[in-house]
Amino acid sequence: MTEAFTGHEICSSAPWLHSVKWSNIGESYHPTAAGQSGGYLPVFTSAA
Repeated sequence: MTEAFTGHEICSSAPWLHSVKWSNIGESYHPTAAGQSGGYLPVFTSAA
């Protein structure tokens, strides 16, 4: 997973993870839609 998210860290110009969200703490550090489709989906699909 680390390789898939490289370049898309929280402070990058195109983050794939949410930073701390005090208004919705449950969303903090969870992947964005782009992180799901561009990060997790290809890795899980190739493993399946």
